Amino acid sequence: MAIKKTIQPRSTKKTESIRDKASKVPKSKPERRRIHSAVSKFSFLGVFIKTILRPFDKKPVRKTLHIIGLVLWPRYFRGAWSELRLVIWPSNRETRKLTSAVIVFAFVFGAIISITDYGLDKVFKKFILK
Repeated sequence: MAIKKTIQPRSTKKTESIRDKASKVPKSKPERRRIHSAVSKFSFLGVFIKTILRPFDKKPVRKTLHIIGLVLWPRYFRGAWSELRLVIWPSNRETRKLTSAVIVFAFVFGAIISITDYGLDKVFKKFILK
């Protein structure tokens, strides 16, 4: 028995554009990094402060403090604080790398400026102040 093979046309896959891929990604808020407070380093101090602030953790107290804060704090400060909470802070390693890059750039740029200043000073003294 002969088996007959039928050749089927090859289907091509439609390529997705970047816009299509971006539309499929769910919209979510940027991930925030928590900043550890200095209180966590000193456990006895942290326990003491948490004990003092425990009454303010209850819902009615928080609600009244929230209302008082809305009245006393201007909208500008509330907006600035909410924007500051969305900031993604760099890690210590990134901070060190970026700081060292700025320092190196400052030294290199200062050296270029000083060499140019020295050269122009010699040129002006030789040709203009002769």
